[in-house]
Amino acid sequence: MPGQIIDGERWIAERLRFLRARLDEELSEDERRAVEEEVNLLAQERGLRADGRRGSRILRRLRRR
Repeated sequence: MPGQIIDGERWIAERLRFLRARLDEELSEDERRAVEEEVNLLAQERGLRADGRRGSRILRRLRRR
């Protein structure tokens, strides 16, 4: 995909939607744990808090440094 720009926020939103749909399926314990871990990591990357609201982008940028 040379020359294409990836919208990270959109990619994360689509990936979260896919992973959450997988959680509705029957998964082994290991698969479920892996999916839940990835959901948590992606939610943190987006700045989502436990209550579903987004955190400040400034704080996320400072955290990455």
